[in-house]
Amino acid sequence: MGYLANSTSQRASEAAWSLGHDWLGPEHLLLALVASPSICGDALRASGIEYEQLRRDIDALPARYHGSRRAGSDTERRPLWIWPPAQQLIARAEGIAVGLGSAKILEAHLLLALLWERQTCVAMSLLKQRGIARERILEELGRRGVRLPDVPLPRLPAWGPFTPVSEDEYIPLLGNLRRAGRLYRTAFREGQHYVSIAQAPQHAEARR
Repeated sequence: MGYLANSTSQRASEAAWSLGHDWLGPEHLLLALVASPSICGDALRASGIEYEQLRRDIDALPARYHGSRRAGSDTERRPLWIWPPAQQLIARAEGIAVGLGSAKILEAHLLLALLWERQTCVAMSLLKQRGIARERILEELGRRGVRLPDVPLPRLPAWGPFTPVSEDEYIPLLGNLRRAGRLYRTAFREGQHYVSIAQAPQHAEARR
């Protein structure tokens, strides 16, 4: 899984398999970090994140998130598809590692990459639901001597709900959103397209 440590990859894969998923996303990587015996895992747990609670929160997500779930099994474990947001997260972690002078991606770089996510992924949404702020996690990392990027955390957009969109409407809608400069997220589950659109900034609304 890219340049991640084998232990991190294995814990993330175990989390995905146990949930019956055949893909790996940022939420599985977060579970791997929470379960880690490292200072990153310690910082996350000190911030109020509990592995079993986080796993239950993921398990309780709507059916369209899970898709066709399989029961976790040691005998039916297949290679996981790395979901694009997880690919982007790992690439960002690699950039942070290089920027901080490291030749390899450490767990701290992966966690920082998640905290510097510019869109509200499932992992960060679940933390927000639990009232766990990114700033709190950064504070706990700093207390443990983790070197932090010298740039502020990005502002996260407020997302609307995932709305089903027909095949005929899907491509034109995305084109219109791109031309309007709007942020959007897409999902595809069981033959149905879904689109979530970020709310326009308040200053943009004020000009209307």
